[in-house]
Amino acid sequence: MAGLLCAALFAAILLVYWPGLRGAWIYDDRISVLSNQSIQSPITLDKLLDFEGQTPLSGRPLSSLTFALNYAFAGDAVLSYRLVNIALHALNAWLALAILLLAFKGRRSFWTATMGVVFWAIHPLNTEAVTYVTQRTELLASFFLLAAVYASCRSLDGVLGERPHCGPPGRRSLPWKSLAVVSCCLGMLCKEILFVAPLLIALFERAYAFSDFRKQFKLRAGFYASLLISWLPFFYLQAGGPRRFAVGWHLGMSAWEYLSIQFFMIPHYFRLLVWPADLQIQYARPEIVGYADYVYPVLFWTALVAIGVACWKKGWKWLFPLIWCFAILAPSSSIVPITTEVAAERRMYLPSLGLIAGVAFLLGSRGVTSRRPVLAALFALALLLGWQTRSRNADYRDESILWRQVIERQPWNWEAQGILGDVFYMRGDFVAAADSYRATIAVEEGALFACNNLAWLLATAPDPQLRSAEESLAYARKAQAIADAKREALPLEARQNVYSTLAAALSANDRFEEAQEALAVSLSIARERGRADQVAAFEEGLKSLEAGLVYP
Repeated sequence: MAGLLCAALFAAILLVYWPGLRGAWIYDDRISVLSNQSIQSPITLDKLLDFEGQTPLSGRPLSSLTFALNYAFAGDAVLSYRLVNIALHALNAWLALAILLLAFKGRRSFWTATMGVVFWAIHPLNTEAVTYVTQRTELLASFFLLAAVYASCRSLDGVLGERPHCGPPGRRSLPWKSLAVVSCCLGMLCKEILFVAPLLIALFERAYAFSDFRKQFKLRAGFYASLLISWLPFFYLQAGGPRRFAVGWHLGMSAWEYLSIQFFMIPHYFRLLVWPADLQIQYARPEIVGYADYVYPVLFWTALVAIGVACWKKGWKWLFPLIWCFAILAPSSSIVPITTEVAAERRMYLPSLGLIAGVAFLLGSRGVTSRRPVLAALFALALLLGWQTRSRNADYRDESILWRQVIERQPWNWEAQGILGDVFYMRGDFVAAADSYRATIAVEEGALFACNNLAWLLATAPDPQLRSAEESLAYARKAQAIADAKREALPLEARQNVYSTLAAALSANDRFEEAQEALAVSLSIARERGRADQVAAFEEGLKSLEAGLVYP
């Protein structure tokens, strides 16, 4: 029966995610896979750690290793990467089902747990975490967190006087405890959200295995202390600064400012969980026009506090779904600013599991799901969610659709407008690219990459009618000024590109000596980054400029 259920669950997941299998590489995928030397052979530990690359995989060596193996097997064929992501999502669904069956008992628990996991597995809100290849980091971290929770649950056998129905009696607990510790450590090598794992495991056991904290810590204090070993790789990896240009208070955003953004975004996540329409692959800061924009968030937080108090009075097992949700959200959605990404739907991947499972068991405990009309409604809802997930995956076939959706829903999102310009540029639609870059700069004059990319386009476009040497130099100078002002907050690669573009714009205006000086800066940065391929290209460019030829 269990094998048949797992096969059916995998088939349902594959069915709803099938339309996105042969889609395009999306945004950070190009950084994580196509141009990421750290995952290309030969595979070494230094390359897997990759603190200086500042890619989405930097400081996440186990995630990098899975991409390296994928690259060795399939190169840059996106199908292989998305199949792996779907398989990981299915594994997470199976683990979630096993945990729910261990945590709850009663004759309705099997079908209630199955219902909760199915709704979570096919929910459209999870599409970004599964289909957006780079977000494998989220899937892997979730897998190891679920594995740790499952192992801790199994380790309770033979320890408690009042057995919490966590597996057959008489099992030795040490192997399961060891597996939980190892899972936490491995998860920390995938993504930083595993920092909360020791706390979550302790609270999970309090909710579903122990009647009071005193008895719990008397029996399990040593185990909880051993889970803290997983913090050692966390501190080591973060000391390398793998995301120093994206995360932290030194980038100009205060803790209060970031928290105020989450005040609006977390209610938005919950709305998408209930009504998954208007999904977006990227979010800008919410635009607050008047007091009316505060109504929904204030009502949401007020209701949430009331629900939390009611759950706490009813018992820990009813409060835990909320604890699970907000504890996992905390690293990315509290006070530590992620300036490059103030919100992301994938952050609800694992938090949504606790909420959906909690609602499922609430309905099951009331006997609601045993009524035929309710069962019919739930079946219809599952079909609707599956259809929406298939439709959302179809959007991933064309990256421009994803960015147009963002711009349509957030017209002030200049970053999305600039990324859409990059998409057009890569397709060779240079007129549309130039229009998108100009639209970006019209909204945000300090849009560095739009200024830089537009300058490069105007200096090097294959169509002579699109070129404009003077305008190119104006935008290149503007990009240089922005880059110099933000020097400490920019990756070296960004400054390298800015000066390379400046060299191209200067050479287009026959100012070859100044172009050589600009390109020499790019050459120096490429040497500092250890990029031999780029060093050779820049040296060749310098020779061309010395001969009075246009660069590139």
